[in-house]
Amino acid sequence: LITRERVTVLQCVPSLLRVMLDHQSWQDTALRQVFCGGEALGLELQHDFGRLVSGKTLHNLYGPTEATIDASCHDGRAGGVSASIGRPIANTRIHILDAEQRLLP
Repeated sequence: LITRERVTVLQCVPSLLRVMLDHQSWQDTALRQVFCGGEALGLELQHDFGRLVSGKTLHNLYGPTEATIDASCHDGRAGGVSASIGRPIANTRIHILDAEQRLLP
């Protein structure tokens, strides 16, 4: 369906992306950007996407778990040792706390 309809932007949860990477050829799609949210985007999945899908951008969306609300976004091309939650989206602020609920810089 993604190939037939020439979909260019896809938003899904990471677990669906994993299934799609395992069972979908991405080379003939018109996709340009993939947004993942609603679950943690693991580093292995981020690396697999980069290895298996060329010329497309993976964005990690992050927000509260009670609802599918995205509060920050990270462009996956930046790499790193973990899947970053990125920076706040427009008109929002985020506060990062440590295990003791203290505000981090």
